[in-house]
Amino acid sequence: MSSKMCIFAMMKKTVTFIILLTLTALNMSCGDRVPRGVLDEETMVDFLVEAYQLEGFYAVESGYKYKSMKPQIVASYDSLFGKYGLTPESFDKTVEYYLKHAEQYEAIHQRVVDTLDARMNQ
Repeated sequence: MSSKMCIFAMMKKTVTFIILLTLTALNMSCGDRVPRGVLDEETMVDFLVEAYQLEGFYAVESGYKYKSMKPQIVASYDSLFGKYGLTPESFDKTVEYYLKHAEQYEAIHQRVVDTLDARMNQ
């Protein structure tokens, strides 16, 4: 197994554990519609897939020494936020919404994991 695949596998397990722990702790109900200013499920999946890919890229490129690449990382996230029409505030609102709707968030996370797995197996 290559080092990139090992790193991705470790990151995926860590992220999965953190999200499942958060979902278990919150255990809140699911709603049907997202409020204005919150990314819909499909867009949230796309955003998170790209965000995780950025994290993986910079982890490998920097040897987990993120400080050395801070300007590039900030620029990449600014670009990603711009692509999806997000501000830090609207992103926080989106995350807060999905943390209160655990079933939706879990489904989003599963789709993100499935998408990343499929891309790795290409």
